[in-house]
Amino acid sequence: MLDIPGISQIFKHSADFDQGLGNIRKGIATLVVAVDGSGDFASIQDAINSLPSGGGVVYIKEGTYYINEMITIDSNNVSLIGAGRATHLFQGDATNLTYMLWITGTHAYISQLHFDQNESNQSAGSAMVLMGGDHSTMTNCWLDNYFIEAIEVYYVSDIIIANNHTETGPILSQSLVVLGSSNVLVDGNIFDGRSLLIDLSSDSSNINIVGNILTAGTHTVHVHSDNTTIVGNTIISSSAGGIAVPILATADRTTVTSNRILTNSGTPIQDLGTNTEIGHNNTT
Repeated sequence: MLDIPGISQIFKHSADFDQGLGNIRKGIATLVVAVDGSGDFASIQDAINSLPSGGGVVYIKEGTYYINEMITIDSNNVSLIGAGRATHLFQGDATNLTYMLWITGTHAYISQLHFDQNESNQSAGSAMVLMGGDHSTMTNCWLDNYFIEAIEVYYVSDIIIANNHTETGPILSQSLVVLGSSNVLVDGNIFDGRSLLIDLSSDSSNINIVGNILTAGTHTVHVHSDNTTIVGNTIISSSAGGIAVPILATADRTTVTSNRILTNSGTPIQDLGTNTEIGHNNTT
């Protein structure tokens, strides 16, 4: 609790707060999750399930939360907000979850959480976070040790993926996969992986990849999609002879401009698409 003389108390995350369990704490959170017993719940899923029908905010205090079952958000207007990297969501050994977090409700907001899929102790799994609800945002999160994919955007529209940091996936892992989706903004992220970073499917469109730092062993942005804009990124492909930005034959109206593209004796951009615009990239 923040205690400033002469100023009413704020951030009072206590189960004894006088508005009572399930009532909205104005300006703070609807419900609070804490491993030390100071919140409303110890379980993130229990807190989500107890939100009002119109949605609300679940604030997850600092601590390590062992995720042994998939967390699901299937209602609308739900926000999960943590205390930054100190709110550590760690997937339990050999749980082999398909997803750590599965979102199907619209207008979800995920922020300030540290996801760790513990991939060396899993034998199966898919994405760490599945974004399956329209008009949703994931921002300022850390996603480490993912099994196959860090984030999957799955057949939705109007999605923001901004200011996140991914690292240390396995050899064939991907930081971001966009499937059958439209109007997706990927902005200001730091994606660091061993293989392919961003994969955009042929049934996706209107994807904007802006101002990211992308470091990969082979391909950084794999473009199958239509109306894709790749602008103002730093793109690094460390594999000898790799292709930093391959634009595939299914891609139409791709714009690649004003990027800094570094390769290890590889190809900065390969264009097999139609109506592609390429210009003003620094590839030296």
